Amino acid sequence: MNYQSILQSQQDFFRSGATLPVSYRREVLSLLEGAIRNRREQIEDALARDLGKSRQEAYSTEIAVVLNELRFARRHLKKWARGKTAVTPLSHWPGSQHLAPVPYGSVLILAPWNYPFQLCLSPLISALAAGNCAVVKPSELAGQTALVICELLEELFSPEYVSVCLGDGNTAAALTALSFDKIFFTGSAAVGQKVLAAAAQNLTPVTLELGG
Repeated sequence: MNYQSILQSQQDFFRSGATLPVSYRREVLSLLEGAIRNRREQIEDALARDLGKSRQEAYSTEIAVVLNELRFARRHLKKWARGKTAVTPLSHWPGSQHLAPVPYGSVLILAPWNYPFQLCLSPLISALAAGNCAVVKPSELAGQTALVICELLEELFSPEYVSVCLGDGNTAAALTALSFDKIFFTGSAAVGQKVLAAAAQNLTPVTLELGG
């Protein structure tokens, strides 16, 4: 898989402006919610095989969390996307200032194994709601869940919008070396340091959610 080509196609798609309309983003979130509901049992089975979670635990700690975030994002998206006027200093008179939320472009999401569905899909929801494209790298330590995520997202979206890259740490290292517009990583502090160091080479902004 040529990761650079995936990134380039996403950045080209983003520059086309297709992801910017609020109506497009809301439709995407609705499609994602429907697909998750349709695959609920498949997701629960994968979480049982990977982590031994019961159906109740899989739904309450992973699937339900994601569905709630989807509903919340759809409900508030119009307000989030709306610009607002800012206070202009007297020194800038007669000018005025306006703040407009602008998406990054192509976002890389690196997910952990412990909540492999929730901590992969939740950042994706935020990225898509904001008008970005995304590359998702699920954890190889929860392989069955990673496959379900891959099937779900590939069924819904074209790779120039959302792409899934399966693999181990070498895949993650190859991805973080590229010039993504934003990286979101959840995992250990040790790996987080490596992600941050790689991102610094391209001045890529990073959000780290680190554990032990």
